[in-house]
Amino acid sequence: MSLSPSPRPTSDDQQWPDQQWLSGGKPTSIAGQAAYLAGRAGDTLGLIVVGALSLGLIAVLLICLILAGIKGSLVATLLMLLAIAGVVLAFGKFRRQTRQAAVLRSGGAALPRSDVGTEFATLEAERIQKLAHLTLKAGASLSAPLRQKLNASATAIRDALRATAAGGVLTREAHDARQAADDDLPTALSAYQDLRVTGSGLAYGEVLLSEQLTLIERRMRSISDAQAQQHTRKLEAGRRYLSVKYGEADDLQPAEMRVSGQKVKGEAER
Repeated sequence: MSLSPSPRPTSDDQQWPDQQWLSGGKPTSIAGQAAYLAGRAGDTLGLIVVGALSLGLIAVLLICLILAGIKGSLVATLLMLLAIAGVVLAFGKFRRQTRQAAVLRSGGAALPRSDVGTEFATLEAERIQKLAHLTLKAGASLSAPLRQKLNASATAIRDALRATAAGGVLTREAHDARQAADDDLPTALSAYQDLRVTGSGLAYGEVLLSEQLTLIERRMRSISDAQAQQHTRKLEAGRRYLSVKYGEADDLQPAEMRVSGQKVKGEAER
């Protein structure tokens, strides 16, 4: 997809709603990267030193084993074999612990510092970052109204990706959210950019792109709303269960109904 280079944000960009997430997913700080590289170097150096010491010790034990075998000492031979096995097992344990520490350190360094938090540790992290990059790059060449619609559509896609990623199941809604981020939005932007190259029909092209962005946003909003309603139903079911288990009959009424009922009762008493 050919997109023009993105200039620095203009004053119109300040009008975009919920724009801060588009700059999320930045790499870790220089200090964090230095600490990570230092840890990797320390792990490698530790493996080299411990490995060299282990090889030297095994060589000495092998010499002792040969001598014990020449002398015919069965006890000494068994002790040397046990010692060699112990050195090998100790080095293997040290290597496993070093690798586990490296994996943990790598996972911590890979998490970006943004409002997304631990969600960037999920499989949707890369998709959301690509979506942010695409939105910023493509929006630079759009008019202010189209740029706002693009930002709204991208934000709706992001919210839908987050909402559907929580379940960990590839549902129809999750598929549509991924398809919107990977194909629908990039294809619409690419077609508009190709039209801009020709220099004709731009007004009608803006109308078509605006309609596509509206359709995408509407579908993504419906997905987010459906997921929110699903979580709300789970909370309501939990409240009903706890009300039956611990509460009274009045607790089974929704909180909104209890509040409105109390207001009506208070007005009647007046």
